[in-house]
Amino acid sequence: MIWMKLGILLFSFLAMFMGVYYLVDLYSKKRKKAVKPKKAAKKIPGKRYQKYNQFITVFPHISYKQYILVKYGLGLFIFFFLTSFINIIFGGVGFIIGVKAPDIITGFIHRKRINKFELQLVDGLGMIANALKAGSSFFQAVEVMVNELKPPISKVFGDFLKEVRMGASNESALDNLASRIDSEELKIATVSINIAREAGGNLSEILFHISDTIRERERIKRKIDALTSQGKMSGIVVGSMPLLLAVVLYKLDPEMMGPLFSSFLGQVVLLFVMIMITVGFVWIRRIITIDV
Repeated sequence: MIWMKLGILLFSFLAMFMGVYYLVDLYSKKRKKAVKPKKAAKKIPGKRYQKYNQFITVFPHISYKQYILVKYGLGLFIFFFLTSFINIIFGGVGFIIGVKAPDIITGFIHRKRINKFELQLVDGLGMIANALKAGSSFFQAVEVMVNELKPPISKVFGDFLKEVRMGASNESALDNLASRIDSEELKIATVSINIAREAGGNLSEILFHISDTIRERERIKRKIDALTSQGKMSGIVVGSMPLLLAVVLYKLDPEMMGPLFSSFLGQVVLLFVMIMITVGFVWIRRIITIDV
């Protein structure tokens, strides 16, 4: 039995090593041979591929097949690891966590980037409006903003400028800009700019109004975050308290808590508790999540 566990564990570590080696080789900049850089993966339309589209905003050169391989490879590694040392029930839970972990991590990084972009967008639209008032064209105004501000907004609008220089119209380039970034504020800005350019009007004043609207939305979001911070902390405390209490009781009296971890019935109870904690945490998150 011990040899079987060691074999499964060795296979798991080998699979993890191969996965890590592949990712390091994919993103390494110090290669001995000069290779042609890969093109960034394109987003796939449809709700089914929503998580993948979010994933490639962080890892742009990962194809859909590689994305599936990374997710399920991590899930299988955790499954074999936990099955070897505990049992198949915890292995199944670990498999689900391993499959969901890449989406959760990249989703967190993606939201951080979007928040940073939206904070810069207020200043960026203000700079474009000021440049338009000074007599610059819209293309020149965007170029000034790209040169003055830092990433991520300078990179995003820099791609817009590249598309226009390659021959794309301002309207199609703005539409592509809005599709690349999952930001409601940017969509509002691009739609307003396209309408103003087609119907006429004072574009600089429109941009000032959009900038004020986005600033007010950000202020309301921060206020909502402050008001719901207590609910978020409650969810964290409620979710972590049973686990911490179980660890403390196990340290105080291992003989009493031992069957909870060693017997099949105790492990089923633990699995049920973990499921209920997860449901409660998700429920609290849904209650305190308010769209602006």
